[in-house]
Amino acid sequence: MMTLHDALNSKTVDELKKLLPFVPEEQGASNKAGLVGRITNGLIGDQGENLKRQYAQLDKCQQLAVAEALYDPEGEFFPDEFYAKYQESPAFAVIPDNQESYSYRYSRLPTRLCLFLFGNQLCLPADLLPLLKEFVAKPPPVRLFSQAQLPEPDKREEGLQIRLCEQEVLTDLPTIINLIQQGKLKASAKTGRASAATLKVLAQSLNGGEFYDLERPKKYSWSQEIGGIKTFAWPLLLQSAKLAQVNGSKLELSRSGVKQLINPTPETIRLIWKKWQKNTLLDEFNRVDEIKGQKSKGRVMTATAPRRLMVTTALEACPVGEWVEIDNFFNFMQAARLNFEVTHNPWKLYLIDSEYGSLGYDGFHDWSMLQGRYVLCVLFEYAATLGMIDVAYIDPEDARDDYRGNWGTDDLDFLSRYDGMCYFRLTALGAYCLGLTDEYVAPVNVSDCRFAIFPSLHINITDGEPSAEDTLTLNTWATQEADNSWKLDKAKSILAIESGNDIATLDSFLKSKDDQPLPEAVEGFIATCQKQGNAMKQVAVALVIECSSDEIADMLADHKETKKLCQRLGKKQLVVKQSQLEKFQQAARIVGFGITAGIP
Repeated sequence: MMTLHDALNSKTVDELKKLLPFVPEEQGASNKAGLVGRITNGLIGDQGENLKRQYAQLDKCQQLAVAEALYDPEGEFFPDEFYAKYQESPAFAVIPDNQESYSYRYSRLPTRLCLFLFGNQLCLPADLLPLLKEFVAKPPPVRLFSQAQLPEPDKREEGLQIRLCEQEVLTDLPTIINLIQQGKLKASAKTGRASAATLKVLAQSLNGGEFYDLERPKKYSWSQEIGGIKTFAWPLLLQSAKLAQVNGSKLELSRSGVKQLINPTPETIRLIWKKWQKNTLLDEFNRVDEIKGQKSKGRVMTATAPRRLMVTTALEACPVGEWVEIDNFFNFMQAARLNFEVTHNPWKLYLIDSEYGSLGYDGFHDWSMLQGRYVLCVLFEYAATLGMIDVAYIDPEDARDDYRGNWGTDDLDFLSRYDGMCYFRLTALGAYCLGLTDEYVAPVNVSDCRFAIFPSLHINITDGEPSAEDTLTLNTWATQEADNSWKLDKAKSILAIESGNDIATLDSFLKSKDDQPLPEAVEGFIATCQKQGNAMKQVAVALVIECSSDEIADMLADHKETKKLCQRLGKKQLVVKQSQLEKFQQAARIVGFGITAGIP
């Protein structure tokens, strides 16, 4: 680290003269050596008392800047991190009273802060550090602001939607497993990405559907499509965890996926999140598809693992169950030095046109545009899909304007499909996935809403407003018939049980909302759904093997090597458990027969 003498010697005579008004008058001191001596004595003379007086004349923001540099391991001041923490910047220069603002760059005068921080790195001289530490306190720690309740939406947040992703995912995962077992999901063998038809199937099947309507009409012919978020993420998440694989064009459960079926859903979600951290299927920033040039020649994009680590580390600092505003989260990450780069060369990235729209120019690739969009994608598309966070969001159109100064962006409705994310809160499931807790305990729904429950299976709200959790629970088991009235629905309830919901939670939920005992008809409804919804259980995934003749089917069904590994299905077909397919193939070869792939 440089000394004060070295720092002052690095300045020109004109620069030194501009600092003279801040130090006491002395005789001589007209040459550079004299100027350096005068300023040095004006700072550290009188056994450090001069330094204390100089520090006292700084304004509050400037004093904080000195404190931040003082307690930095290298004595360095970081302007961007400082602004992210305090939302203001210290003044290093001022415009003279007799100068116009346009001449600022030519006639600016340094402030007293320039006696403390020197050089391009804005460092404190080494010999000032022990003197300053005698009277300068440590700056306040970086704080992430959060709140128990969402604030009232402002005009920008009109149409704010809240999604309780933790509750949704507990039924989403079993639903997707069922769809895979039924052969209803397709994906590209090359990219692993779901087909357009699969996105629609998932949007219709998942609890709450997609975050944005996949088929919403365009405002103009050139308007951007938001596309899938939750529906896009699920096939990739399952493949990255080795729970599913693409066979031909169909998404199928892998052997490890079949084994994982016996484990609780929260445990599987935690496994998926851990595996996603190391996946190479996708760089999440590729999903910010308005930023072109990501696949240009050379090393353009940085490795994903360090980026994911920074986002995960920042998530771990979030209090469970409290809402965090997304821009506050951005500021926290920068202030806490949870920084990362998404590109080795911003000149390779561009909007609209590679020459005019390059992001390499200063001010055209700010943190929120690159790092911020990456964070939004990881949170909205993956953490929210897995129920690790609940989200509150608006339409992405004009939700953020940080890219508007870039060339050619007039016709863009948004820079990324994730721009509408306004708030999120870490869930109990998220804390479990991040390793902050050893066990997952589902949160308790606390609301003052009261019901009247009738033998007709109607549920009417008699007092209070239903919480988002109340509404989600009611919509899972019942059909809404009016603003404050639902009716229990058998088909919907059986579907909910098939998707992994426990109807016992409905029973306890209703009892907690009505002081009167449940009507017999309602208790009967619950008992019937419990019985019929669990009438069948999937115990294994099996394959149908079609033999070329009845005689071969007879032989394999009766032979001592194969009969314990298969069951007869029709004249020419056999059923074999997927887990025993390899053993059956080996046994069939002993008998003298082979199996060719026949699944499209």
